[in-house]
Amino acid sequence: MKSNNPRKSLFATCILSIANFLLLIALCQLPVRVIAQENMHPSPQQKGSIALVGAIIHNGNGKVFKGNIKIEDGKIISITEGTSQNITADKIIDVTGKEIYRE
Repeated sequence: MKSNNPRKSLFATCILSIANFLLLIALCQLPVRVIAQENMHPSPQQKGSIALVGAIIHNGNGKVFKGNIKIEDGKIISITEGTSQNITADKIIDVTGKEIYRE
């Protein structure tokens, strides 16, 4: 039976809204099961050398320049400013226009 009284209708709507809100809060309090990755393996150590050439490098002290980064056996061994004409490495990756930030 539908009520013609707008106050009762508004009251019922408010009660339902509050009930839905409380139900949502109760559901959010349920414990959440976190499933971690079972087979975590570190990646193999890098072998050889990689050169990132043409990068826009932000070195962390406010200096920004176009340059190159050379990595050997997983460690940065040099950061040079300028062009990449004399870069030698096992793998050369052109990152022209990409920005590299110091962590």
